[in-house]
Amino acid sequence: MTVLRLENLVKSFGGIDAVNRVSLQIEAGDRHAILGPNGAGKTTLFNLISGIYTCTSGRITLFDQDVSAYPVHRRAALGLSRTFQISNLFFGLTLFENILLSVQAREACKFSLHRRLTSYKYLNDRVESYLKRWNLGNKRDDVVANLSHGEQRQLEIIMALATNPRFLLLDEPTAGLSTADTAMMAKFLKEIERDITILLIEHDMAVAFEVANYITVMHYGRIIADGSPEEIRKNSQVLEIYFGED
Repeated sequence: MTVLRLENLVKSFGGIDAVNRVSLQIEAGDRHAILGPNGAGKTTLFNLISGIYTCTSGRITLFDQDVSAYPVHRRAALGLSRTFQISNLFFGLTLFENILLSVQAREACKFSLHRRLTSYKYLNDRVESYLKRWNLGNKRDDVVANLSHGEQRQLEIIMALATNPRFLLLDEPTAGLSTADTAMMAKFLKEIERDITILLIEHDMAVAFEVANYITVMHYGRIIADGSPEEIRKNSQVLEIYFGED
């Protein structure tokens, strides 16, 4: 099944094409990475896919539906979830409470204003299952502001997973992490269930090569190369952009 299809996607800001005629196809179960230097248009592309921006021209198809004009919440209802380059968490709440809010996001109980969220046993059980799955039970009552940066990045992805997505967008999940935390994050990403398709932006080429089975490279809003990690390693244009090698 084709999860995402982009056809000649363009996003212009004034006279600048931040995304310039990008076409891309992602199949179910893929681990697909987007690489590129700063200003390549990677995050703008994510904002188009998730519905934060509307495209200037082109077409976005998600799960065989044309979602080009869909707002964010309608795309999320189809099974799309994402994380952001800067952690987007409830820092004054505990780790447990953060995951609980994500778990109930697609449940009817989110509209109930007269009952405590913690009183829904099935939601609490789901949170406990996520804590057990990712070995975070000892952190359940820690205030998120007190977690390490690496733990906060991991929590953000778990919160995205807690919405039961079919397609997950990860915007630089290793940004700002130490070498040890980056290795932990790469391992964490590889353990995500294969029935969830992943598209990630990554500045760390080593992580992209380790996690992804297919890589697309952008430069000045255009796709300049795509292929397997091995093909990208040998691509002369990619080597020139990143390392100045001819």
